[in-house]
Formats: sequence, C-alpha cells, structure tokens
Amino acid sequence: MVTLGKRKVLFRFSLWLLVGVGVWIQLHFYPQLPAKVAIHFNALGEADGWATRAAFVRFNLGILFGMAALFEVMIVYLPKLPVSAVNLPWREYWLRPEHRDVAMAYLMRYLLWLGNLTLLFLVGLSYLITLTNVYRTYRLGTVFWILFFLYIAAIAILTIELLVRFWRPPRRFGDV
Repeated sequence: MVTLGKRKVLFRFSLWLLVGVGVWIQLHFYPQLPAKVAIHFNALGEADGWATRAAFVRFNLGILFGMAALFEVMIVYLPKLPVSAVNLPWREYWLRPEHRDVAMAYLMRYLLWLGNLTLLFLVGLSYLITLTNVYRTYRLGTVFWILFFLYIAAIAILTIELLVRFWRPPRRFGDV
C-alpha cells in the first residue's frame, strides 16, 4: 500500500480546508452581491459575461467541490492503476513491484501539491470575482495576473521536478 503518512493527511486536509474557505467566501458575500453578477472577463479584465447571483455561487461551489473530489479520486485510484495506464519515462522500471511504491508515493505527492495549488488558485479567483461584483467595479486588476502567473510558475516547477525525477534512466536498467 502506497502511503505518504502524515504529509498525505495534511495535504488532503488542506485540500478540503481550501474548499471550506471558498464556501465561507461565497456565503459571507452572498447578501452583498448584486442580483446580476459578472462571471466572465475578457483578456483586458473587463466583465463580458453575466449570471444570477445564485447561479454564480452554485457554479463556484460546484467547481470547488468537483475539483477537490477529482483529486481525492485520483489519489485513491492511482496506486490501483495497471502499469499500462501510467505514462512515465522508464515505466517498466519504475512500476516494477520493488520500485512501484516509491514511484506511486512520488506521483501522489505531485497530485496532492497540484490539487492544493489548483484549489488555492480557484479560491483566490473566486474571491477576486466576488469582490469585483460586491464593489461593482466589474474589472479584474493586476492581482488576477499575479495570481495566474504564480499558479502557472508553481505548476511548471512541480512538473519539471516530476520530469527530472523520472526522466533519468535508472543506473541498473539493463536487467529489466
């Protein structure tokens, strides 16, 4: 059984804690939202799509719960995947029984980081859009772009780390 121990519990807890923060934001600001809220913004950050307040909140909560549930399902089923369903460099080596637990623990760590970063980005985005509607500015500022580029940079670093980890051929791969 693949396990990350306390870190896995902490990461999974933080995933659902972020969902809780998102729920709190939506419930806290719901009375302050106008009846018609901006839900889509163009490349300049100007509102160009609208929905009802209730639809906006349902959509945000659906996205948050859906993403958290998706990452939970991936964490549960990743160790159960057959070798043919996992796409890794040197897959035959990394998914051998004697190396599989190490590889799966590393992949689960990656997924947990990815899930938390994605939820953090979504909660931040939801907060920005909510404030835009509460204050009726209907324009996302530079904070959105900072949040977006930080998210992309973090995902890029995680992915590069993952590739470096699995891309190098193992030292004694000849006996596969």
